[in-house]
Amino acid sequence: MLKKLTLLLVAALCSLNLAAAKVKVDQTTKEKATISLLLAAMEGDVDSIWSILSPDTRQNMIKNFGSEAKAKAEFSKHLLQIPQQMSKSTGMPFQDAKELLKAYLAEDVNKVWTFMPQQMKQQGIKECGSEEQAKAMLKKMIPQAKKEFVNMFAAQMIKINGKWYFNSPAK
Repeated sequence: MLKKLTLLLVAALCSLNLAAAKVKVDQTTKEKATISLLLAAMEGDVDSIWSILSPDTRQNMIKNFGSEAKAKAEFSKHLLQIPQQMSKSTGMPFQDAKELLKAYLAEDVNKVWTFMPQQMKQQGIKECGSEEQAKAMLKKMIPQAKKEFVNMFAAQMIKINGKWYFNSPAK
């Protein structure tokens, strides 16, 4: 089950159009490599995602799909499953879900607030008394939420020659 989930994640992260913005990849720490991987997924930067995959993971993907080009093409069928699931579960437009995830990763409270579903904003205002107080509470919550989200993926990171890579066990 974990292997299938991991392969789906790798597919989702690597399944992006080639005209995407280039993400600055930072593999100096497990967290930074994970954030680079997630941002590359949100931006559709296949080459950056591919560079963050461990050599063994890339080799296994190529073996499974016959070539690097085919592996990347196959991954494109699973485009951005994380924001797709978020979009589906919240009713948010897909692009807003992508932007919300990027804002969380950047810990940008104002952007998070902008892209949050209206119902969540209203609930926060109701619980906190005002928009300002709801944003202040959100600002306190974002670092922990980001850490928990990043840690879900960071568990699959391995260090090779001083750099961190996403590693997926072979099928």
